Amino acid sequence: MRLQGFAMAALAIVSSAAPAIAQTTSQFEQFFPAWNQWLLDIIEENCVKERESYQNSTGKDGAAAMLSNCMLQNMFESAKVEMGVASLLLGLLPTILQSVGPSVDEVSILATRRPLLSFVLTFGMPFVRLERSPLSHLMNLREPLDVDVIGDAADKWPWLWIFTSVAEYILAIGAAANIFYLVYQLAFLSVSISAISIYSSTLPKTYPPFLWILLLIPVHAFSFLSLRLGYNIQHGTSKKHLSARKRTWLHTIGAEFTPCARSNGLYFELRKHPRDILLSAAVSWLTNMATLVLFVFGTVFLSSQMFIGLGDMIPVIARVIGSCIIARAVMLFELYGLRRATAGTRQLLETTTLSASQSAYVPMTKTAQEEHTEWQ
Repeated sequence: MRLQGFAMAALAIVSSAAPAIAQTTSQFEQFFPAWNQWLLDIIEENCVKERESYQNSTGKDGAAAMLSNCMLQNMFESAKVEMGVASLLLGLLPTILQSVGPSVDEVSILATRRPLLSFVLTFGMPFVRLERSPLSHLMNLREPLDVDVIGDAADKWPWLWIFTSVAEYILAIGAAANIFYLVYQLAFLSVSISAISIYSSTLPKTYPPFLWILLLIPVHAFSFLSLRLGYNIQHGTSKKHLSARKRTWLHTIGAEFTPCARSNGLYFELRKHPRDILLSAAVSWLTNMATLVLFVFGTVFLSSQMFIGLGDMIPVIARVIGSCIIARAVMLFELYGLRRATAGTRQLLETTTLSASQSAYVPMTKTAQEEHTEWQ
């Protein structure tokens, strides 16, 4: 009863707060630096009535649109053209960053080993590729490395991995924090025409940037669920070793803060039960749809930003690209370490099995052969 009463009280509070949130008048008070003083002067000299109407509005009279129209009427034509070019370039950003952003499968594979780091990196890379090929990424983990850049550093300097893990989290948190701050700036220092043109009694006019970043959660959640439903993925060297190995919460926490290059790799196999295949395909379709929604919404929202010039747009694009590059570099390093651990473990198993069979001077038994070909 207490829980039910608490839930009803929370629902009442949220219901009563929703209209107040929707009536937010926090925009038009400050803009991006290059045009900030100029736009504030336009409001002060030419749009006082519209500003007062906006500040006293109930969110139902289109006051934000009226204030925006007043500002546009008093802007130079050259500034309007510049604003249009800036919006166009921002709208192209999701398409441009398709080559920089990760695929959802790469993030999901890393999440099987380091879920917390993957979650943080997700917000540092707000654009993902539409392609879906988990099997190719998993099979790539078994391919031997052409060049081992890590070498025997793990044996010479064990403390290096502590420093590496800390550095990864610092870079990941920094990239995500940069994107979150940019989302705040786009929400309150500029105005989205897509938000003020479509009336909503529950959503504030600042919702597009926040909804854009929140859409990343279902995209990666569906992708991870699809991967888990389609493949049996565990930590270990072989299926035989997995059956005798029990993971505790302590092991899970330790694995989270240990770079993948120090792990035992991943064991995976395709689930063959019709139920798993069907559920994986269904969730994979949901992943594709969620990714498409993220891409379309991001394009529409970014291309409809007003009152931002080229002088401010270029740093915005540079910050987004910088976050994507840093977060993806961390992710690729971890995937490289995971491939090194998985392929190295596989090669060690093959070498050990072959040496044992040669030293015994007898053919491999059926059980040993099955264990030897388990990674094939």
